[in-house]
Amino acid sequence: MAGAVLAPWSRLRLEAQSDIDALFARSIVFDALSADENWSDPEPIFAAYKASGLTAIHASLAYTNYTVAMRDIAAWQARFDKWPDRIVRITRGSEIAPLKKTGRIGVFLGFQNGDIIEADITNLDRLHA
Repeated sequence: MAGAVLAPWSRLRLEAQSDIDALFARSIVFDALSADENWSDPEPIFAAYKASGLTAIHASLAYTNYTVAMRDIAAWQARFDKWPDRIVRITRGSEIAPLKKTGRIGVFLGFQNGDIIEADITNLDRLHA
């Protein structure tokens, strides 16, 4: 409505919402329980990430055994290689904040338990490489 005068409390609500939006826009948003998405059609995934304001995710990978774990890591590496302007593998918390400026999503790769190491502790080094 042109020329409408807002009640004082309405103006405060609008200012508060604007402050909230600004705070969210500059905040780090981390999804620590990211679901395994259908990457055969990535556009809805990237659209959802953008709409939600995500900065980084933790992708929990298959942990049946070492071979399955390595297959999952290779699949994620292929995604990083295919969409380097959209997602990037991160291994340190200090890598998250710079992503906010670039609009790329950081991805921590992780597992829910130690089954993937199997009986060979050197598998841990291979997984970390």
